[in-house]
Amino acid sequence: MKARISIPSWARVSEPDILLGGDPEFEVRDLLTGGFVPANRVLYDPDRDAPVGLDGASNTAELRPYPSHAPSGYVENVRKLLKSFLRNHKGYILSIKGENVPIGGHIHIGGGSDEVTELLRDYDVLEKLVYALDFFVGSVLRRANPPAREGSSYNELGAYECKPWGFEYRTPPASYYIHPETVRVVYKLTRGVVKTLLREGKLVAEKDGSIPSFKGLLRFLTEREARLFLAIPGIYWEKGEIDYTLWGVKIPEPPRVRVEFGDDWNTPNMEVFLKELKKVEDCFPKGTVLHLYGLKASRGFVFAIPRSPLRMEGDFPHPWRKGREVFAGLPYEIRMERVPSKREVREILSWIISSLKEED
Repeated sequence: MKARISIPSWARVSEPDILLGGDPEFEVRDLLTGGFVPANRVLYDPDRDAPVGLDGASNTAELRPYPSHAPSGYVENVRKLLKSFLRNHKGYILSIKGENVPIGGHIHIGGGSDEVTELLRDYDVLEKLVYALDFFVGSVLRRANPPAREGSSYNELGAYECKPWGFEYRTPPASYYIHPETVRVVYKLTRGVVKTLLREGKLVAEKDGSIPSFKGLLRFLTEREARLFLAIPGIYWEKGEIDYTLWGVKIPEPPRVRVEFGDDWNTPNMEVFLKELKKVEDCFPKGTVLHLYGLKASRGFVFAIPRSPLRMEGDFPHPWRKGREVFAGLPYEIRMERVPSKREVREILSWIISSLKEED
């Protein structure tokens, strides 16, 4: 089956200057357990503009690498952000399993000049570009849709958003971020399709079933690259996760104690707990996950910690301990109303440590 794709003759550009970018989405997972962790428990991004931040759905992480004219440049910018996440959030990894949230590998296509930017935003041109990307890129990558994306509105061809700088192609899932070469090849193919259609005004595309023919891909990719591109779904379903070794990124050892703050906390209050915890972390069993959750303000100045002299009455809202996980409930006052002193925090941590020793 052949398809002929063309744009209006007035839209042709002899040397279209294209910028490539993206905002790939990832799940956050616990390095020790492999369990899903809502991203907003790990990342702080209130304005949704941090290079390593939160998607509009706050349980999803999002990378915002600098755009590049070259696919290899874009890949390098992604690599830097993967390293940044692992360096700053030890004990967690970014994941493309996609079992809990639908994660997209959206591709940003922008103009390097005002002329090209306007063309990318023109409806008659944009519709043809998206159709061409569906034909060559989306039809293959949809076969690697992670589980949470299947059966959702995200699993559609023709998904895009017009942007001030061009447009965002939203059909691809994040699964092709499995290693850097698959990302580079996807971006090389995307750039080739867009630039060819803008430069020549037309494309003749041939399908092999529901995906582009191998021969048709060779217009944009080498034979090795074309084989790798067509193999992406199989690689994803076999591996199912980012290969950090191929990305050249080392996963740091998880911290001895990792803290997760539940419910409402002011940032300075969290910081004082983290600083004081560093001084006594050797007193905790290796691999401890310390959940500091909030008690209702109506309970008053009480704690859900077994050895606290200010222990709350009755049953705790959460079980005190589940394996490596420890759950300590703290009053509203020292989470939101005032920043506790270092001495107060050290005393609270001593109650937690003595409670754990009593059990052991």
